[in-house]
Amino acid sequence: MKTSTRCFLVAAMVLVGVQVRADEESGFLWISAGGNSTAAKASKNSADAVGATAEVPAETPQKPAGQWKVPVRKPAGGGASGSGTTTGQSPAGPRRLPEDPGYAPPRPRATPAPAAAEPRGAGKSSQPEGAAKSQAPGLVPGVSPADRSPCDWCGDCQCQGTCAAALRARACEACNAPEDDAADAPWRLFDRPALKSRGISVRGWVDQGITTGGYFPADRFNGPVTFNDRADEYGMNQLYLITEKVTKTDGEGFDVGGRVDVLYGTDARFTTANGWDDSWIDGNRFYGMAMPQLYADFAVNDWTFRVGHFYANVGYEVVPAVDNFFYSHTYTYQYGEPFTYTGAMAQWQFNERLSLVAGFHRGWDQWEDNNRELGFLGGLTWKNEETGTSIAFGITASNEQVDESSALTMYSIVLTQKLGQRWRWVLQHDGAHESNVQLDGTDVGAANWFGVVNYLIFDLNPQWSFGLRYEWFSDNDGTRVRAPGYPHRIDFQPDPPFGAYWNDISIGFNYRPHRNVTLRSEGRWDWVGPVGATSVYPFDDQSRGNQFLFATDLIIQF
Repeated sequence: MKTSTRCFLVAAMVLVGVQVRADEESGFLWISAGGNSTAAKASKNSADAVGATAEVPAETPQKPAGQWKVPVRKPAGGGASGSGTTTGQSPAGPRRLPEDPGYAPPRPRATPAPAAAEPRGAGKSSQPEGAAKSQAPGLVPGVSPADRSPCDWCGDCQCQGTCAAALRARACEACNAPEDDAADAPWRLFDRPALKSRGISVRGWVDQGITTGGYFPADRFNGPVTFNDRADEYGMNQLYLITEKVTKTDGEGFDVGGRVDVLYGTDARFTTANGWDDSWIDGNRFYGMAMPQLYADFAVNDWTFRVGHFYANVGYEVVPAVDNFFYSHTYTYQYGEPFTYTGAMAQWQFNERLSLVAGFHRGWDQWEDNNRELGFLGGLTWKNEETGTSIAFGITASNEQVDESSALTMYSIVLTQKLGQRWRWVLQHDGAHESNVQLDGTDVGAANWFGVVNYLIFDLNPQWSFGLRYEWFSDNDGTRVRAPGYPHRIDFQPDPPFGAYWNDISIGFNYRPHRNVTLRSEGRWDWVGPVGATSVYPFDDQSRGNQFLFATDLIIQF
């Protein structure tokens, strides 16, 4: 080449200022027109800053205008990082852009095991840059540090939810898992695939217990206390069997379900309904059989229509032993509320929190209507899962007299509130008014009764729970608290009626050594305040106005 030509080329290169550098990571030769370009320096400084931290961005800003790339082949053994990547690919792929020749999306990498992260702002380690990046802890491919959200508990972008506070939060969430979780649900004897595939559940339990007091009454009755009414005597309260198919539409579609409950034991005397149940118990001493529920459900979208014999939608306590904390029952439940209805009702699931109920029935605890007059039932339920609050309201209006034109209206309000993770508080209030009711042998008039019940339950752990209950029940007209338990019951039919204010307080515990076994135990104190002078009392062979009971029972589910 001529000397003049060589001089010309050298001058051109000096004027243009070609800068050539090889990028160790990307495998490309970057050629920049203007080696002193501010944008080029900023890009290089940005890359150096990334290498100084433990986190590697998946993408970096595009190169300034006026740059282009020329492939540079690396040795067969790998690049400077020694990571063994193929030609034209970087270990993490952060600097190859979609517009580059031969671009391929980076392959996802498994997140390395957590390790101590290098402090921010620290200098580069002595290891090759690619090796340092491959060992960086807690990296998420495709997310840059600026785009990653810090840990909600410690605020560190590198934490990935592994700090002590986050672990405690997960443990707390585990404690709040639903109680009906498959791992905690009782084992079922009739849990067969053929039934489960059709949505049919067959389950039951045996409840047996004993109650004792300090007075040892001659008639061996615990006064008007139910359902554990017998003193110092073993009783199998419930041999209960349920066959059920729950409707499920998720707000759309049609489904059919139903339920049948059969009860045998001493509790059957208190849950019999006029008509069908009477024929099953007549002639027996204390044991009998009852069918508290027999109904069909028809679900259409957000509506469910129920027809048959079913439990009343009032109060907090129920007949099934597995759904009550205490062994004994309140006066409000036994004497102030209906147990069952026979009729039809419709339930509308308005939204996730609110449901409404309305229908008609044939009377309180009636299979066969005693006066051929229908009654009304209604109610609503509101729940707020976020605050742990639920409110249930139920109301009924009917004529319960056989020979008189009467009007009985009764309502119930139940407030349930979670207090933290382990405490539950329940407040119940019932009120009722009935006209033209038989007061004594000759007088007919109006009667009123009211009840207030408080429950406070503490769940120590999945095995142990402790509870406290206090009740005040007003039957100042003496029309409600009479001798229950047809056909064999306490002889408590005072004339004139025994008007009084009834009080009881119970304290007890539930112990669950196995998911199918529950042991309940309680101590209970009852006292009564008569309205006016009286010579008859309800306890200890009708000689005392108070009594103490200690009761325990064992529930085995199957």
